[in-house]
Amino acid sequence: MYKNKKDDDVVKIRLNIFDLTPLNQMLRFCHVGVYHSSIVIGDSSEYYFGFAAINYTGIDSPERIDHLPSSMTGKYYTTVELGSSPYSLQECRMIVTRFRTSRRWLSDHYNFLFHNCNTFTYELASALLGNEIVPNYPKWLSRGEKIGQFLYQTSVIHIFELGSKRIPGLGYIPEGGPIKIITDENLVEPNYLDDSEESKSTSNSPPIDIL
Repeated sequence: MYKNKKDDDVVKIRLNIFDLTPLNQMLRFCHVGVYHSSIVIGDSSEYYFGFAAINYTGIDSPERIDHLPSSMTGKYYTTVELGSSPYSLQECRMIVTRFRTSRRWLSDHYNFLFHNCNTFTYELASALLGNEIVPNYPKWLSRGEKIGQFLYQTSVIHIFELGSKRIPGLGYIPEGGPIKIITDENLVEPNYLDDSEESKSTSNSPPIDIL
């Protein structure tokens, strides 16, 4: 791991937050809302997680920095500075590639209540900052979905386990925890994960773009 030594080499990590509904203007008075989030690395790369297609990575970039992807409707709300990465820009790119080749972030696993864009931005920020805790990550961002989780878990839908069906937005929640914090030993140019099942699951995925 190479620590940044010059100010010009410092890689800033920030969180972009977008309003997905005009109702957020009222919901914010209750400190809740419906938001989309993405991670910006430096000034050149932005990443988000969503549903694309079965067996394809759900990690993608918008057409323009600081904008929603064209497939979504909403508007920019705010940006939160999360901190400076201890890694070089190239190492940050390698971390993103590791996420993109992980089965955990296949589109199949996108679930708008339990495993969504906010789940992704927190875990990616954690890896990029080299810290399991991201102090500047806003707690209110996921408050609305936590209410949704409670309503879902106490509903008839949950009783019949409809959430296990492979449908966009309500996909399988992946097993296991987040990708481990990158260390000197495992910060290498990644290939698909060693586990044979994961390799098979991602065999039909599109080529991974090395930034």
